Amino acid sequence: MKKVVYLIFCLISFSSYSQFEKGKSYIGFDYSRNYRIPEIKGFKGSWISIVGIPTAGFFLKDNMLLGVNLRCRIPSKYVRQRFWGEGLGVTASFSPFLRLYKKSENKIIPFIQFSPEFGIVIGTKKIKFTDASGMAATIQSKEINIGAQIDAGVSFKLSKKVIFDASLYIVRVLSIRYSKTTGSAVDPVGRRHDFDTNMGFTGGFKVLF
Repeated sequence: MKKVVYLIFCLISFSSYSQFEKGKSYIGFDYSRNYRIPEIKGFKGSWISIVGIPTAGFFLKDNMLLGVNLRCRIPSKYVRQRFWGEGLGVTASFSPFLRLYKKSENKIIPFIQFSPEFGIVIGTKKIKFTDASGMAATIQSKEINIGAQIDAGVSFKLSKKVIFDASLYIVRVLSIRYSKTTGSAVDPVGRRHDFDTNMGFTGGFKVLF
């Protein structure tokens, strides 16, 4: 009898959560592992970075969220040493997004999310090298990033105020670098760009109010 009562209670609890309603807001923090596949000639393999994401959102309509992410992407030690030399290689970015939830009365609610991203690498990239004539030279660079991302995931309603989000994403990024070389006649000033594909997973807690 106790098991039956417990089962009924669970079913009632499972169906008692309402959909995300117009006028509600949330704030939270996400953690992400980012796998970047750079399209650089002669380079193979992926770059792995950790991403911290403070986030906030407002429901414009039932199950339609407009929000913003502030990302801080920290690359692996290998990437920082090989490609950023004495620079930090840490990227800070701003990303508004639109999220659409599937209408559901359950605790687990699927969603899809679309977002542009605008970022800048903090500090100056500084790499020392020896040119073809044997002269010591230094390259200093600044970098900005522009991207577009799609997420697909689910929200778990842990209570009426707390949710946990988990998603997979793919993002296409254009990186633009402005460089200046000193100590060498090779490419003293220049601009270049690269396209990268990023994939990863994100998870984090949100508080509704």
